[in-house]
Amino acid sequence: RHQLRDVMKEYSAPVLRFYLLNGHYRSPIDFSDSNLEESLSAYKRLEGVYNRLESVTKSGEQEPEELVSAISSCKSDFSEAMDDDFNSREACAKVLGAIREMSKMLSELEGDDLGAYALHCVDWLEDTAGSVLGVLPTREQTLAEPEDDPRRAEIADQVESLIAKRSEARAAKDWPAADAIRDELASLGVVVTDTAEGPIWDLV
Repeated sequence: RHQLRDVMKEYSAPVLRFYLLNGHYRSPIDFSDSNLEESLSAYKRLEGVYNRLESVTKSGEQEPEELVSAISSCKSDFSEAMDDDFNSREACAKVLGAIREMSKMLSELEGDDLGAYALHCVDWLEDTAGSVLGVLPTREQTLAEPEDDPRRAEIADQVESLIAKRSEARAAKDWPAADAIRDELASLGVVVTDTAEGPIWDLV
């Protein structure tokens, strides 16, 4: 059984907050390795998609009705979960479900549609995952996994090569090739975040 002070040495505050929110406030808390790693992985997915949305150029004023409707549905589901005896576990599940859809749309949309969609998604995430749950990552926060993880050095060249190929495929709008490379990176335990300065990667 973990002691809280030991857990705090290995995991960042947002990851621990995410873990705690995934349990009901009336239930006892047991810091197991598997559950903590699951929370770390979920936090990284949230961070990755949020950063990708933030990096999208917010141009144009189009607000596609179907996209706005989808975000409104997410808001409703989230509020319903929180109104159900402060069911933060279900609320977190709604956020992660929305993250999966947002990641998909980031690969499919372009131009003003993408800009409008990203803007709505960022607003929603900052309201729910940020203001309500307090788990929205910021650029100042560091992930629990250290930068000098030996696995990084072992696969760095391979990952950088794959990321370069992925960038080429995305530039050519060859989405099947880009998705295949993304899956190959995921099989290596790598998550890629697209930022305004270019893609960055980390280990899951």
